[in-house]
Formats: sequence, C-alpha cells, structure tokens
Amino acid sequence: MRELLAGEVAGERLEDAEWLELKELLASMPHAERRSEREGMEQAAALAQAAFLAEDRASWRGLPEDLRARLVTMGRARAADTAPRLRRPVARFGWGWAAAAAMMLVWLATAVWLQRPQPLVDSEAIEASADVVSLPWSSDIAGYEQVRGRVVWSDSLQAGEMRFSGLPPNKPGEAQYQLWIVDPDRYDNPVDGGVFNASPAGEFVVAVQAKLPVAEPVAFAVTLEQTGGVVVSKGPLLLVASEG
Repeated sequence: MRELLAGEVAGERLEDAEWLELKELLASMPHAERRSEREGMEQAAALAQAAFLAEDRASWRGLPEDLRARLVTMGRARAADTAPRLRRPVARFGWGWAAAAAMMLVWLATAVWLQRPQPLVDSEAIEASADVVSLPWSSDIAGYEQVRGRVVWSDSLQAGEMRFSGLPPNKPGEAQYQLWIVDPDRYDNPVDGGVFNASPAGEFVVAVQAKLPVAEPVAFAVTLEQTGGVVVSKGPLLLVASEG
C-alpha cells in the first residue's frame, strides 16, 4: 500500500489495476490512519525537495531571486519542523522514492510558476511576430453560428488574442467561457487557455492565458463551463478554430 501511495504522491501514473488495489487498501483502513499515511508521504516529499533544492541551484533558473529566496526559506523552515518525524519514513522508502518525490515537487513548483499572471503582449507585437497564426472561429452549434472573429497566436511570444463578434453573453455568476488549446505533440489533453466573459457591447478582444507552454497548436476551442473554469471539459465545443 505504501509503495502504491508513494507512487501516486510522486506524480506517477498508476495503472487501472494498481489504482483499484490502492483504493481497496485505503478503504480498509480507519480514516485517521489513511490521512496520516497520505500526509506523511506529502511531507516527506516536501522535505526531500527542500534538501535537493539547497544543493541544486540550477533548479531555480528562471525564477526571480526574491521568489527563490522566499521559497528556500519556507522549505528550510518546513524541513526543520518535520525532520524528526519524517526521518524514519524517508529511510524506509529509500533514495529512489525521495528522488521521485522531489521530481513531483519540482513539477508542482514549475506548474505554479507557469500559471502566474502573464504580462500582456500588445496586438501589434503579436501580429508582427514572424510565426503568428490567425484562425477564424466556426461553429455548428445552434446559437453560435453567427459568431465571427478569430484567434491569433505566436509560439515565440507564447501569447495570443481571441477576437469575437456576436458571442452570446454569459452570466458570470453562473458560467464562463473557457478556451482550450490543442497541442497533441506535448499533452494528452487540451491546455487551459483561460476563462473569460462575453461582452454584450459587440466586438471585444480577450488575451489568451495558456496555463502551459504550447508549440504549434493544431486547434483552439471554446466551451461554456462553471464559473472559474474546469480542469477537463465535457463539452460541447461551441467554437472551433483550426487549419483543417
């Protein structure tokens, strides 16, 4: 059970049979014990990562110095608080699991950094980019056939804009539109391009807010989701922009 749980916490993709086995094993344990096991794994991962980052400064390349310093301080403080309690679990699972846990924390830190608010790139810069792609919206969904506009995107700038005319207004407190970017060479699922509200004033422009780096996307799509957006959409695709 601990081996499977360590894999899950470290970000390993469990096979269906392994996931069912882990689920059954955890279900057989008292709630408090289940929670203790999982928290122990997560804290061990944090401790391992704090130790690795103290040695590997290259892991911080690209992060602002003030942010790096704050995270190092927080990691050391957390390590000091949990070290006596976690020394035995880390030894039990061995260096291989600690390395996997550290990889998971690096992935989480990278994901958080990539999801920071991006500085807006002006329309002229995007349009002037040598690799700019401009694709018109199309739809066969009732109520959206009249929508006009396009999405423009630049890989080199990792920036883009969505332009709309005739997009039915949403109710921000109930639902928001969400952009999805299809980059099959990198990801199994479309990348979240951000949520937005439709302006009732006619034409409007919305900046693309890609949560992950994308390169040569093959399509863009818009769905209507719950306020704040979702991780995985169940559709339908209200608008699509693609070269096909």
